[in-house]
Amino acid sequence: MYQLWHQRGLLLLLLFWVAIAAMADNAGYQTPETAQAEYRSSSPVDRLGVRMISPIYATIRDGNKNVTVALTVWLRRVGAAKGPFDLPHQAKDAIRMLVWVEKPDDLHKRKFGHMVLPYNHSVWQPELLLETAEPGPVLQVLPETGQQPIPPKIESALRPYSLRVELPAGVGDCFKLIEPSYPKHKFPICLPPAAKDGVCAELAPPARHTASAPALYMTIAPVRLLDPDSSVEGQCAADRASLRDWQQHYGRWAVRLRHYLEYHVAMGASGLLLYTDELMRRYLAAAPDIRVFLENKQLRLVEWDLPERSHEDDDGLGRPLGYNYDQALFAGHAWLGLSACGANLMLLVTDLDEYLHSPRPHVRWPAPLTSCMGHRGGAARALRAVNRTSGGPPGARRAATTTSRTTTTNRPSTDNNRTIRSRRLLQEAALTPTTKTSTNSTTTTKSTAISDYRLLRYDILAGDIDPDEEAELWATRQDGKGSGSSSNNSSSSSVVSASHPLSHYTLIAKQPYHAVHAKVLGLPAANMVLFFVHEGHVLYGKSHVVDPQCLVLLHVINYHCARRMSSDRETLKEFSHWMFRSANATTKGQQPASVAGQP
Repeated sequence: MYQLWHQRGLLLLLLFWVAIAAMADNAGYQTPETAQAEYRSSSPVDRLGVRMISPIYATIRDGNKNVTVALTVWLRRVGAAKGPFDLPHQAKDAIRMLVWVEKPDDLHKRKFGHMVLPYNHSVWQPELLLETAEPGPVLQVLPETGQQPIPPKIESALRPYSLRVELPAGVGDCFKLIEPSYPKHKFPICLPPAAKDGVCAELAPPARHTASAPALYMTIAPVRLLDPDSSVEGQCAADRASLRDWQQHYGRWAVRLRHYLEYHVAMGASGLLLYTDELMRRYLAAAPDIRVFLENKQLRLVEWDLPERSHEDDDGLGRPLGYNYDQALFAGHAWLGLSACGANLMLLVTDLDEYLHSPRPHVRWPAPLTSCMGHRGGAARALRAVNRTSGGPPGARRAATTTSRTTTTNRPSTDNNRTIRSRRLLQEAALTPTTKTSTNSTTTTKSTAISDYRLLRYDILAGDIDPDEEAELWATRQDGKGSGSSSNNSSSSSVVSASHPLSHYTLIAKQPYHAVHAKVLGLPAANMVLFFVHEGHVLYGKSHVVDPQCLVLLHVINYHCARRMSSDRETLKEFSHWMFRSANATTKGQQPASVAGQP
């Protein structure tokens, strides 16, 4: 009898622990380790088809001495995919490259808190060779902008280099990359043709997305932690969390991501490409608040394992490198990776405090693309109004695109020995250097089609919440549950919760930020190069500022900390987002008062 009761007791104990495990699973609990393993095994686009080689060393003649620099090269095989929405220039099999260069003894060289190249593009350009298997050739890698000068308004030292090499038929999938300063240092890499990697087919299935109804992805830089002891002027305290309080930090960011994705999925976007390092992926993959978006692949944790670069601001060079010191690189990586896709995919480089908004009620993506984004006149009127004010809305900073007033004291001369080595290697392969073609030049590829849309940004404020409390609003669940609570909400709904933080925002700036502070919604297939935060240079097509009556970005100015007061009524006006109005307040197609003039 005792043995029978003992067996029954063990069985009841086993059933008890099974029930507990089931409850934990239903509650959305996962360990970071389990969640990361599950996410990594289900993400074929975790690098957007891009591979990285680093470091590659090169020697530069700088004044009267040789200087060693380190190159980081990102490579993407593009073209020849024969996709139904490919552009004409995408017919050729090629490898595109994004290149960053820095001096190992000057890792904190910077401007505006962002990394800066040692030299402007006009002073020095990388020279790379691509070796193929015999009997294939050794190929010269060329600048994508050809010999055309960089526009004066573009400060090229803030922007990575863009290079390209076209591949002859039958070269295979594996190559060796060579920098002629060290011709026997060869870097092997295998890149399958774009048609085989599956990235574009998964992100923008041709059966679902077309050139007139493309998939829209937002991409955002890593949400890194900052040193709490940093003394950056104007830095939000909320962004300077403890460097070791990872669980709380990423738990709060998961709530912010939930708000962001819930809204943008309802606006018609396909999802968010969030750049992450390994630690971020570990914690975000375990966060219940965003699990449904990860499962539905509306949130992609793109691998970006560059380190944090906090440092003491004691070198007299001003603002230190920030959490987004690599902004130009992450964005360039996204443009590069998605450039293998056709015209049925578009990309918006943005931030978590910016929300896509159509002032016309119930108009969601992709309707604005074909109905009004190409219209002229409206944006010009809005920007003329900005010019009549004193430099645009409060908080606008000096454009990063203005020409630098500083000069380089020791400019490197052309390294003739390096060039000779490059030519010798080509001659050994019985080749001559490839000449410039229309593929590698912006002079013959311009068209009248718009491939680079600039969205104007408007500050918004919560009329019923103190500006000092807005940051906490975005980091807190609005359904009465704390961060970490599970959610069974669908991520495919076109309805946003009435308690969404954006429902509190009833004030908007009368004027937008100037166009130099716009954000780019573009076509990666058109080959965006020289990108830095707010703009770049598109090789195919042209740029266009979108009419603010069509589509804008709402900038939550106090998202991280109080930067603008709601009492500043002279520069603000009332605002009501149509997503959060009562169904009886506005009928479909009716023009609300808040879009008279600007959004």
